[in-house]
Amino acid sequence: MSNKKISRKKIFSEAKLDSPIYKRTLKINDYSNSLIWVLVIICSIIYMNTCLNDYCLDDTLFITENKTTQKGFAGITEHIGQDLLYGYKQVKSKTAASSGWRPLSLITYSIEIGVFGKNKPGISHLINVFLYSCIVVLLFLLFYKYLLKEVWLSFFSALLFAIHPIHTEVVANIKGRDELLCLLFLLLSLFYLWKHVQSSKHMQLFLSFLFFFISLTAKENSFTFLLGIPVMLYFFSNFMTKEIVKYAGGFLVVSFFYLLIRNSIVPFGGIAPNPEIINNAYLFAKGFEPLFTKLYVLLFDLKMLFFPHPLSYDYSFNQIPYKNIDEPWVWVSVFVFFVMFITAIAGFRKKNVFSFCLIMLLITLSIGSNLFVDIGMIFGERLLFIPSIYFCLFLVLAGNRLINHPALNTKKSVLTIILITPLFLAGSYKTITRNEEWKNEQLLTLADISKSPNSARANCGAGGAYLFYSFNKEIPKSRRDSFIIEAIGYLKKSIQIYPEYNDALLNLGVAYSQIDSTVKAEVYWEKVRKSTPNHPKLKYFDNFLADKYLSEGMDYARKNILDSSLYYFNKALFYSSRNDSLKVNCLYNLGGLYFTTGNFEKAHEAFGKIMEINPDYQNARQGFLESGKLLGK
Repeated sequence: MSNKKISRKKIFSEAKLDSPIYKRTLKINDYSNSLIWVLVIICSIIYMNTCLNDYCLDDTLFITENKTTQKGFAGITEHIGQDLLYGYKQVKSKTAASSGWRPLSLITYSIEIGVFGKNKPGISHLINVFLYSCIVVLLFLLFYKYLLKEVWLSFFSALLFAIHPIHTEVVANIKGRDELLCLLFLLLSLFYLWKHVQSSKHMQLFLSFLFFFISLTAKENSFTFLLGIPVMLYFFSNFMTKEIVKYAGGFLVVSFFYLLIRNSIVPFGGIAPNPEIINNAYLFAKGFEPLFTKLYVLLFDLKMLFFPHPLSYDYSFNQIPYKNIDEPWVWVSVFVFFVMFITAIAGFRKKNVFSFCLIMLLITLSIGSNLFVDIGMIFGERLLFIPSIYFCLFLVLAGNRLINHPALNTKKSVLTIILITPLFLAGSYKTITRNEEWKNEQLLTLADISKSPNSARANCGAGGAYLFYSFNKEIPKSRRDSFIIEAIGYLKKSIQIYPEYNDALLNLGVAYSQIDSTVKAEVYWEKVRKSTPNHPKLKYFDNFLADKYLSEGMDYARKNILDSSLYYFNKALFYSSRNDSLKVNCLYNLGGLYFTTGNFEKAHEAFGKIMEINPDYQNARQGFLESGKLLGK
């Protein structure tokens, strides 16, 4: 008999159609194909209600108020050539919170607008559901074909991932597409890497490198797999260290190529830290507070993987307060992760699959931990999207070991149902109901304020929601007023937590302007002007104040209370400085008042300023000439 190796393909091509090996293989393939459809159907069922949702939160930054995205196909090259928020800010970013280069998801939004038109959130949500289904299927195939090579373990691992409620932020928020695309192309990269490992075809390795690069253009989370890929190769292949290092080197080169391109578009140097605590989580931390808080958050990560409740869109300042050396949960975290690390190392040499899960969990948690790279946020549910893969895998493997324990005499199928059913029902229910809370920004912020009561941002969001409802002129005035009172309460709590929070200060001004408390509105807007003179929203509020004070000045003029009229005209002039039309109106009324009171010098000056702005303003020209004659000019 020849010792020549016969390929798997050749074995099947030469097997008879009625042979046992053919029938067994056909049965497994049918099984896996059916399970793929089951996973797709489950993903569709638990996330299809997101297609009824609107845009929400950061969707404004990347879609609805992003001028580049709104160009459709014409915006694609601009997405590629500029930083993450260029389309929204229309300036190149110099702050750490927005200076990234993640063009892929932005390109997909532009393509959507080019194909379907603007303001189609249902289409965007449907695409997110489709991408998520693809991820779940790829995860199943990767486990089944190359890692676990056991159909049911692979299926249940993918199933638990599919229904885990921690993923709702990623899927239900259209902006979460960057996370979806990152993981999708990362899994494609891993899938083709393992195809290459089995077949040694260079095209498959090239595709693996290509998909890894594309994954990085969606989000930088894939960088953790520069360590994760060698770990996977060690545990699930027979490669020697030299070969593993060779593959790792290839992905390192791809990453370096990405960084070169990224740096040429959005340079790393000269980027300033964000000046607001909302986007710079450890801005106010002192001494060892950052370290102890990060250690605590790692334990919080595990808690949310095990028990994802309650879920909130925001965990920023000061929902998770800074921790110090006397915080017991910090030391619980240190102990838990020390045990995880020791357990992972203990099984490393034997290539224990539990050890693999723990190592990969630690690796993928690292990027969101702030321990190695400052990401600006203290915690976010989306940061657990990739780590949850290894949590679900660990859980299924642990359940499988329990089911197969010699002491248990119950049928495996019964035990499996007992273990899976409550997880499936609880996870699905939580996911579906959480999706409904992502309906729009107002519903989400009001649903989550009870979950993040100490967050400045969450209180600001709740206040903004009530303020939004107060603008509805179709409801009774008494109800609108009650909404404004609710808004003021939440907004005041927000600035109590963070006194320099511009968004809350601006909204407080709006709330008071709605109940004709212009002086109070001005106080809060001036606080923003003092800290951030060039805040883009101030120009809108300046117009409001200019109109309001101009109107009051005219009222006092009609009542012949000229001192008060003069005071309000001058205030109106101050706030009209960035609006020529308003400025001309203020100057004209001010000039007329000065002329009436005999202050011809001031009148002449006011009319002269109007002529500089609009030389064709005949009434102003006449006033300028008459006041000049009286002054002998």
